[in-house]
Amino acid sequence: MQKLKIKYKYRGCASGLLLMVLCLSCPGAMAGNTPLTGQIPELQVFSGALPGLTAAQVSQPEWADRFTPVKTCSIRIYRDNPVAWVKIFIPKGFEENRLLEVKPSFPLLLGHADLYLWNKDSLNSGFDLVCQGAGVAGKPRAYFARNFVFDLPNSSQGEYAYLKLVAKMDVLVGIQMLSTRGFQNQNTRYFLFYGLIYGILISMILYNFFIFAVLKDKTYFYSVVSG
Repeated sequence: MQKLKIKYKYRGCASGLLLMVLCLSCPGAMAGNTPLTGQIPELQVFSGALPGLTAAQVSQPEWADRFTPVKTCSIRIYRDNPVAWVKIFIPKGFEENRLLEVKPSFPLLLGHADLYLWNKDSLNSGFDLVCQGAGVAGKPRAYFARNFVFDLPNSSQGEYAYLKLVAKMDVLVGIQMLSTRGFQNQNTRYFLFYGLIYGILISMILYNFFIFAVLKDKTYFYSVVSG
């Protein structure tokens, strides 16, 4: 019996070590550090904006010098200046429906993302608000995804859209355009990967619980937890 305890003690340590490795490998992908696979749009950012500014205001010519071109596909927002406006150029002539995906380094750190699209057919010829907010109640997302996803118009000529980002903490935000089919394939791979990871984690937890129930040895339990 003592040999059996020692045998499973080392197995428990190995299982605990593997659990730790899997847990440490997850945050990189969970934090949105997965590469952007879609088209990188033309971006300009206005950081540190006042919370009360509207899309109608920041789209005026007098605010144009506040926007700085972004050379990369990522934008960093700081807690001290939590509001940022992003000016996005939407090219013309999409062959299929296109989506705009906003990928924060950790979704919960981005309070919400508001996309403003120009609507020339509206009574006031203003911007229509499309809101996708993790922290906004009563506004469900149109797509089942861990990131913020918006439908883009398929216009006959290129146009600009404005994206308002409000952060709760320092956060890195990636922005890309991709087709609906590409988004679905990306989402499927993501959920399959994490289904596999969490399936392994759950099976290992159940395995170690079974061994602990058989041995009834607190030393085994502490060795797995500390391992």
